[in-house]
Amino acid sequence: MATSLEARCPLLDIDLLRFAASIPSEQLVAGGETKMLLKRYAATLVPPEVIYRQKKGFELPIARWLRHEWREPVGRLLLGKDSAIRPYFRQEKVRAVLEEHAASKRDHSMRIWSLLMFEIWLRIFVHRTVNRGDPVFA
Repeated sequence: MATSLEARCPLLDIDLLRFAASIPSEQLVAGGETKMLLKRYAATLVPPEVIYRQKKGFELPIARWLRHEWREPVGRLLLGKDSAIRPYFRQEKVRAVLEEHAASKRDHSMRIWSLLMFEIWLRIFVHRTVNRGDPVFA
């Protein structure tokens, strides 16, 4: 979960977690079928072909976004005079990574994404220059 998109917020509800922890394991897995109760409940809401289909990933086009739509705003955030990551990373190295990625010389999307998330985290939680929910690419 640390490196992928997960959207399971409803399953973080404390009452739901307490309920789930009280269910005997033999009711959760039977005959090799996992998530049995969740699937049975979901079957009342969606067609079986959705519930029992093969697992498939969900990938965002981050590399493309960082080369095109987000190139300038990300560059401004990471290389601007008020960049929060400035004390932690040499600007010439950050610039080189951004330029290599934009020119499609190398795929630095995960490196740039990590820098961007660190930048946003610093602005929100350390420097408190951005409030949660404020647009970052303003």
